[in-house]
Amino acid sequence: MNIIDALKKHKSSIRLHMPGHKGKNLTSGHEELYSLDLTELSDTDNLHHASGMISEAQKQAAQLYHVYESRFLINGTTAGILAAASASFRPDDKVLIQRNSHLSVYHAALLCDIDLVFACGDNKGYDEAYILESEKLSKEYADIKGIIMTYPTYVGTCADIKKAALWAKQSSKTLIVDEAHGAHLAFSKLYPASAEECGADIVIQSTHKTLSSLTQSSILHVGSSTVDIDKLDFYLRIFQSSSPSYILLNSLQQALYFASEYAEKIFNQIHTWRTYLKDMLSATNFYLMEDEIYDWAKLWINTKKSNYTGFEIKKILEEKNIYIEYASHTYIIALCGIGTVQSDIIALGNALKKIENKKNAHLTNRSVYMPEPVSKIKMKEAVSCNYKYAEIKNTKNKISADFVIPYPPGIPLIIPGEVITEQIIEIIVDYSNIGVSIMGIKENKIKVIK
Repeated sequence: MNIIDALKKHKSSIRLHMPGHKGKNLTSGHEELYSLDLTELSDTDNLHHASGMISEAQKQAAQLYHVYESRFLINGTTAGILAAASASFRPDDKVLIQRNSHLSVYHAALLCDIDLVFACGDNKGYDEAYILESEKLSKEYADIKGIIMTYPTYVGTCADIKKAALWAKQSSKTLIVDEAHGAHLAFSKLYPASAEECGADIVIQSTHKTLSSLTQSSILHVGSSTVDIDKLDFYLRIFQSSSPSYILLNSLQQALYFASEYAEKIFNQIHTWRTYLKDMLSATNFYLMEDEIYDWAKLWINTKKSNYTGFEIKKILEEKNIYIEYASHTYIIALCGIGTVQSDIIALGNALKKIENKKNAHLTNRSVYMPEPVSKIKMKEAVSCNYKYAEIKNTKNKISADFVIPYPPGIPLIIPGEVITEQIIEIIVDYSNIGVSIMGIKENKIKVIK
């Protein structure tokens, strides 16, 4: 099948996944993409030395989000995280991250050669939903140089960002926030506070995830005067293409225009619509999950009582032309965005209501998503070592030379330099048996250090 044919097949599908525009042309300037695909000319400015229209667009973004400065990203939030970490930390600095951080945070740690200090869950709940516990910061992490926080998490849970930002400021720690899933938070008072309004030093947002810019476009905000912006711009030049896409730049500006006018209303409506869904599911064995501080644009739906796995529910929904963001053993994630309409959520509710309980099911009760890491050598050293490929079943107690990552959500099970335990092997086999895509597995083999 040609790429265009596969894409056209989804023209009328219900999209409860990224990107946020949901396939709708919400903004202007995208009708004739090829004619807009230009390069740096006398009147088109230069992303890497902005002084004209791009500079003005970035200033408008900073004003909209009430930050010191903003930078457009055409290599995604990944480029922003890599640049932010490189500008903020030196080799061997201790930096605190959540174990359920996105792969891009680990890539930043590898490139910067920093020492990671992991904040992990207690394995009593969903590890992928783990949030940084701010009350532990002063007690357990006094010797760190900074924090790279995930806020919100992939499933929508949110830490107390105000307390974390205040502690970082008072302790002279650099706080970088991977707010990939939170570009919409600043527009509605019904949602958790945004990291930038709480004073985080650098915040990176995937505007394509919940707002209406095109996939691969993101934005970086400088939220404090302590950030070395010259150094940050230096690393942005390194991690972004030297031929930035004007189509992506335009989509960013247009998305912010649209959000400034409509985001508050739309995301307030989504908050209301999820209550409709909750009512629809009340007579079923599905139910919405949420936390004390939660991103209401996420529909985190537990499937366990239905005796179906989330993977099975995902497949059933796709047969009904409803495509969700993610599935796990006991839940699914449907992601709302600025292009979501009420009928999308109603369609999801109606589809779930029609699914009868599965008989004689034996579900895997997988509560541990990310096993406790056992690190032997630093990532940078591990990826430089000689390696070989070993059958998954024969890798117990060997040291990984690569990342092993179920994708989505892009949270590593194991990183280079860590020991492959029997528990990790079991999880990999389990995922493989149910068809989950796993990066770092090649022909049923894992790259390990010789």
